[in-house]
Amino acid sequence: MLRFAHYVSRITHHVLLVCGLLIFSATPLYAQGPHRAGLVVQFSDGTVVTRCVTFAEDEISGEDVLRRSGLTVIFDYTSGLGTRVCKIEADGCDVPAEDCWCQCQGSPCLYWNYFYIADGVWRYSGLGCGSRTVRDGDVEGWVWGDGRTPPPLISLDDICGTSTAANTPIPTVPAPPSPTPLEASTTAPPSPTASEPGASPALSPTALAPGATFTPRTVSTSGQPSPTPPDSRTPFNDEATTTAPSANLGGYAAFAVIVLVLSGLGLYLRKRMS
Repeated sequence: MLRFAHYVSRITHHVLLVCGLLIFSATPLYAQGPHRAGLVVQFSDGTVVTRCVTFAEDEISGEDVLRRSGLTVIFDYTSGLGTRVCKIEADGCDVPAEDCWCQCQGSPCLYWNYFYIADGVWRYSGLGCGSRTVRDGDVEGWVWGDGRTPPPLISLDDICGTSTAANTPIPTVPAPPSPTPLEASTTAPPSPTASEPGASPALSPTALAPGATFTPRTVSTSGQPSPTPPDSRTPFNDEATTTAPSANLGGYAAFAVIVLVLSGLGLYLRKRMS
């Protein structure tokens, strides 16, 4: 019995060591700072606003960036073409009273154009926002128009600053004097007779010129895990805050129970043998 008690004591020691290593290895997860992505939105009246979106995940979607921006956005999921952006703030189409592409039934074809910055220039996105992957340092852009004019090129540092700002409530973008319907699709605008976007726009990359002047913008931060997509015909307005990933406490609790049981057993056997 004495040898058995000694054996139990050694096992308890090793279990404690393993638990300590697990807790130590999990600690750095909480020390990592949030990732950041920039958002530039240009409305029908020329107003430009920006958002600095923070997130804990390695990557999120372009749809997540919009959801976490604090802007009021109407999405549509019924077309079979993925996620469509029907309206941002006052610009766009009021689903279900109107079709998501209510202003792209002929010529001119106006909708929400989706861009992203690559190699220092704006690129028109051939993917819908629900399919595009956004990582730390990326900048997304949306413009109400015909798909040929990108938003002003603004760097992530100009949007988010050189350091991560504290999370603050995101103001609502002022509505244009006369709301104009909009739409965004997973592809580029169509020919005048088409009912859905399908032809790629002839867009030349726009480089950032030193000293360029942009429309004043509002910068704020957000960054909470993406909620479950809302009803496809319901406006979405989310003011998010940065949250740290939840710890898996269940495993630690199980180890703690094992340690207590083995420790108690070891003490009991030692007393019996003394």
